[in-house]
Amino acid sequence: MGVKDKIRRKYGEKASALLEMVPEGLSPYVSDDLLTCIKTYGIDTVTEVLEREHFHKMDGKWGFTHLDAPCKALYRLKQLGEPEGETVKYDMKFSGRVQDVGFRATSHDYMNMLDLKGSAENLPDGDVLVTVEGPQSRIDLLKELLKEKFEISNIEETQAGRTVKA
Repeated sequence: MGVKDKIRRKYGEKASALLEMVPEGLSPYVSDDLLTCIKTYGIDTVTEVLEREHFHKMDGKWGFTHLDAPCKALYRLKQLGEPEGETVKYDMKFSGRVQDVGFRATSHDYMNMLDLKGSAENLPDGDVLVTVEGPQSRIDLLKELLKEKFEISNIEETQAGRTVKA
């Protein structure tokens, strides 16, 4: 039984929007990832992530890019509620095991799902600089999500000319 049949059997009509976006012929690994995300974050969250086009085609086969990261970010954002306060901008220098582990791609996925503007770039010293702009509560959530996923030893933040150790 294919992944689409499994989803259809378990979720019925509620899964129709998601099933329209899921291509045929997913690899077992990608299928398992999709099913795990549905189980963990709910079918509505996964559907919304796919509606934001977090999948791509590689080598003639469909796969999902970092599906867990945007699902987790969107799920936590829904728990957080609407942002309060003004928009702020930070440069955050992340130290630890942050290069060659998908840190920048995951940062972009999280920022996209949290409706933050920003970028992430590798630094020559092995750190990663993340520049991000948006509501403070969402930036705080971004930091939490990155800390949970990666081995971060230190975050040095700069906002409006002042430096804060996080």
